[in-house]
Amino acid sequence: MPNDRQNVVSFQQDAGFFARRAMKKQKDGQFQQAVTLLRRAMEAAPEHDAYLLDMAEIYSEMGCPIESNRCLARLMRRDDPPAVCWFGMACNLFSMGNVEGAKTAAMNYLDCEPEGDFSAQAADMIDAIGQAQALHRPQKRGALRAYRLSERAASLMNRDHSAVAARLLESRPAAAAQTRALYAFALAEAGRLEEAAREAERAVSQGPLTSEARADALQAFMLAGRKEEALALADAMDEADSEPFEQRRALDALLALRPGPRIQPRLSRALRLSPFDRALLHAQAALYYNEGDADAALVWWRHMLEINPDDPVAAACVQAVTGGAAPTRPIPLRLALPEELEAAQRRAIESGDGTALLAACRWALLGGDPPKGGVIYRAVERLAGLTDSTSETLLREGLMEPMLSPPVKLAIEDALARRGAKRPYLAAGRDSFSPALPGRAARPGNKSQID
Repeated sequence: MPNDRQNVVSFQQDAGFFARRAMKKQKDGQFQQAVTLLRRAMEAAPEHDAYLLDMAEIYSEMGCPIESNRCLARLMRRDDPPAVCWFGMACNLFSMGNVEGAKTAAMNYLDCEPEGDFSAQAADMIDAIGQAQALHRPQKRGALRAYRLSERAASLMNRDHSAVAARLLESRPAAAAQTRALYAFALAEAGRLEEAAREAERAVSQGPLTSEARADALQAFMLAGRKEEALALADAMDEADSEPFEQRRALDALLALRPGPRIQPRLSRALRLSPFDRALLHAQAALYYNEGDADAALVWWRHMLEINPDDPVAAACVQAVTGGAAPTRPIPLRLALPEELEAAQRRAIESGDGTALLAACRWALLGGDPPKGGVIYRAVERLAGLTDSTSETLLREGLMEPMLSPPVKLAIEDALARRGAKRPYLAAGRDSFSPALPGRAARPGNKSQID
């Protein structure tokens, strides 16, 4: 007689029961089910630190490093948090291309546990980063000066000082193609669009370009409205077998285009590599919605909510489509809401309370591109005036959002300090990581160029 005991469901479906099932699903590669089950375990035992650490590990394995870091940041609020949180953040930041931030987090782990379980891996990560940076650093004096100039400019751009970076790069009129591409990108971000397009053209004709420089030129063309040139560079990146990180930079820039047949193949390839990436999932949902297939779009937005039930973009889109207030087409492919839904969120920040206010503030801090008109600062101010743990968690998660600007993060830190929130205030930028102030702790970035 076959043994059917393995099919018996426990009567005691407590936190431990859901956690054990989650680990089984993780082992089998069924990550979405693992996240759902572990979330139920955390709801049943919210103070059980091991579950939050397990959730961070699953998110990291899924290729969702930002979600993983949010879990780790929450855990770091607790009394005597495990030192492994620093190592987890180091791994997540490294996977995001933030090598300076990864090095800082790995060193913090070694400071806490010099003989810990992951001390050898942390030391190896620091050594590998240093060796890679030394290998890419030119030996000739003239090339080294140009390299350091580009590093400084890239670091300024990562801290949202593109105009200053452009002026810095203007000091080298005879720039190599790689530096000229970075200069074009800086000009475009600073709003000097005609000059940016000219410099991008010169960089492409002057070539050959590295994959990183090609991505810089592509973004300059996109910001300047030269979409055909941007698409041509994207095609060249495919043929050149460039790094996945640079391919993703190119795709993120192209998502600003109106939907077209040339976007879907690139998006499909990216989704095969990163099937749980919220920006890619939203882009796929938006493509279906803009083609008139709202049911297919809802499948993808609900997929985002299975990964994170609090996802502000997916939640707003699902509520609008299913609630009879469907947004007009087309909606953005980039991770942002259509204009009428953005307007509703802004109104909730100004006048809302309770759940509506928290949902709108979550959109402002975590929803994608920061809203215009200073609303994001108003959201931070509204959260500063609250006393509940949910609003504090939201402020801390905003600090870990790499694309939020340093001035916004300084406002968030000030809000946390006024609330009397426990330190450290962990902050991740595009090229840095610090338990201190993001604007003051910025380090030279990973967007360095090689002449």
